[in-house]
Amino acid sequence: MINLSLVENCTDTYYLNVQSVGLNGLSSSIISSDGVIALNPGGDPDADGHINENELVAESNACNPDSTPQDTMVYLKKGFNLISVPADVTFKPDLRDWLPVFGNSSEIEKVMVFDKKENSFVTMIPEALSNQSFTLQGSEALIVYAKMEKDILFSSVLCKQIALDSGFNLTGINCPPEGYHAYQLLQDSDRDNIISIQWFNPRTADFETAAFDNTDQPVGVDFAIKPGEGYFIFALPQ
Repeated sequence: MINLSLVENCTDTYYLNVQSVGLNGLSSSIISSDGVIALNPGGDPDADGHINENELVAESNACNPDSTPQDTMVYLKKGFNLISVPADVTFKPDLRDWLPVFGNSSEIEKVMVFDKKENSFVTMIPEALSNQSFTLQGSEALIVYAKMEKDILFSSVLCKQIALDSGFNLTGINCPPEGYHAYQLLQDSDRDNIISIQWFNPRTADFETAAFDNTDQPVGVDFAIKPGEGYFIFALPQ
């Protein structure tokens, strides 16, 4: 065993080759690691107020101050749900790996995500071997058809600016200000970007919409903007 002196930082990457030797003198095959960084369990290299050990448990990124441990509880009702993934997906980018978080096949019928490149929805079935890979970028909203009521807990949050394409967008808003509402979102966009935002109200099973009228005033339902919820946002071409 060679002792290594590693310095904690988020820039130096180490690649390790490991080979074990048994008591009988036989050696295993050499296993090579992906790039790794050295972190002190009690350190805080991104200075976000959360030590590395807590970030590791929450699956947030210890090298990104916008990625922090934070619980978000999302409630699913039986049937149609429009939710989002507020968590940092850096270390688990494939949507298939998130399906067990939502529930098994006795709890969840299907999960749908909008593929912007293909301009179509991708459908995944829990525990199905035929699910195709879909890489999450973060903040995507999902349509979830649940077979029962249940809660989903996300343990991290990534505060990032939502990236809107012209026309139809299906997204979440991970870190809205306290008390943020749909009218504020419209006014913050100053009509240079967002035309309307739509939310599915699980209590009434109706869609509610906030938009600009002909006098550039927000009209419609001024619903609350919350992390873990999904929204249909229609945006102008940039």
